[in-house]
Amino acid sequence: DKWEPVIGYEYFWIAESIAGGHGYSLPANHRWYYYDFKSEYPADQYYPTALEEPVYPFLLAFAFKTLGEHGRLAILLFNVAALYITSLVIYFLVRKIYGSHLGIIASIALLTWWWFDVSWITLGVFSPAIIGGMNIACSAYILIWSLENISVKRGVILGIMLAFSCLTLSAGLLFIPIAVLLTLILKRPMKPLAWK
Repeated sequence: DKWEPVIGYEYFWIAESIAGGHGYSLPANHRWYYYDFKSEYPADQYYPTALEEPVYPFLLAFAFKTLGEHGRLAILLFNVAALYITSLVIYFLVRKIYGSHLGIIASIALLTWWWFDVSWITLGVFSPAIIGGMNIACSAYILIWSLENISVKRGVILGIMLAFSCLTLSAGLLFIPIAVLLTLILKRPMKPLAWK
């Protein structure tokens, strides 16, 4: 019942602007992000921004618009669900790589660590960290799936997942060159299908 300690304000402010019909923008009272450093602005003005990645603020805005105040709780529960999905994807990822059930150890380790440190990221921050981690884990799984039997269709699915990851959390951009290099190196660079 105490939302004040939940941080991640930038995503939250943008989501409130979207839900309020002001588009992807920051309210004027948060213009301290801008270079002019004036202390006060009219509170009823909104300014377009490219401060954060777009997927998560739109998800927040959808929850706020449809569920009102309970949208915050829905997002926090969604973060918890995303953490459990990440754990499951890690299990399947390790099983696919090593062909064993060692992924159970990694999954249990992630869920055990949740109680010590990750719980704050999940429940104390309106940030896309958990969802971004889930997207990267899914991207890694889809990359291995794509490398098993390379095709344009699988490459397109991988590309869509990587694009979604980047639009959720920009750190996903680092995974793109890795995916490209692995595809080219492991599937012989002279093979036309690998280049496609």
